[in-house]
Amino acid sequence: MDIKRKRERKPPMNYRIKANNVLVIDNNKKNLGIMPRDEAIKLAKQQGLDLVAVNKEHIPPVCKILDYGKYLYMEHKQKRTAKKKQRIIQVKELKFRPEIEEHDYNVKIKHAREFLMDKKKVKLTVKFRGREIIYANKGFELLNQMAKELRDVSECEKKPVRTGKIISLILTPKNTINQRGGGGAENKNKESRAEKI
Repeated sequence: MDIKRKRERKPPMNYRIKANNVLVIDNNKKNLGIMPRDEAIKLAKQQGLDLVAVNKEHIPPVCKILDYGKYLYMEHKQKRTAKKKQRIIQVKELKFRPEIEEHDYNVKIKHAREFLMDKKKVKLTVKFRGREIIYANKGFELLNQMAKELRDVSECEKKPVRTGKIISLILTPKNTINQRGGGGAENKNKESRAEKI
């Protein structure tokens, strides 16, 4: 299947503006009022600039007289700055069976603790095989027990959830809200990447 990348739609400029009349704002942000599109383009060309539609939804469309290349550059720069400010939250997944041995259990707890201390989310997953799922309660008990052991460094995002033959629980690091800019930073554009262990 051929998937084409979506091209960023650039705002129409000069003769690509379809409206006959436009509301013009000059380079100094002064409102010049409504005028015919061709007259507005002529005015922009006299200043060595372009007429750019900044709000096509408005009737008539709002157009600015500005340097089109500089406008696109500034818009791109703003998007890049916003992207840099995004926080990437990693999700580490730890998988195990309901009949986990004590040593393996302790190793999983140790790994989960390390990830949580490193400010990463942890997804604990219990996998059942065949008819083992009739003992689903064991899986819930195991996950609740692990959450209890890790409560000094984590908080449960949700209660354990069963999906088919898998029961999972997500733990988030404690005090992430108080770090890096407070609660607002925590809610801004989160992305998550899952890594399986």
